[in-house]
Amino acid sequence: MQIFAPLARLLGLYSIKEELEDLSFRFSEPDSAVRLAAQLATMRAAQAAGVCKARSMLQEALVSDPYLASCVERIDVEQQNKALYSIWRYARAFAVAFPAPVCLEACWQFCLSPVQQ
Repeated sequence: MQIFAPLARLLGLYSIKEELEDLSFRFSEPDSAVRLAAQLATMRAAQAAGVCKARSMLQEALVSDPYLASCVERIDVEQQNKALYSIWRYARAFAVAFPAPVCLEACWQFCLSPVQQ
């Protein structure tokens, strides 16, 4: 991990860098990797309903706004999968407890509210 992951990053091979880091993390810190993977799976399942709600809200906005409908063909909303090692490294560097609470409802209200002038 000390040689090949940074080399892959320098060459622009980010998916290979991420895979190398995750593989080495799973072997060097197996307990942390298993615990973190379980917490991420739980978080993804808990946020699945919120992602579906955001998708439907954006789809309704697309249908109801003729200008938006003329500019945008379709809207895809998906959960972002972050690499286990990068989450673990961030949590360790900044002493952050995982999982950090995220208020998805506040994010939707911010993103979908009209711009105030």
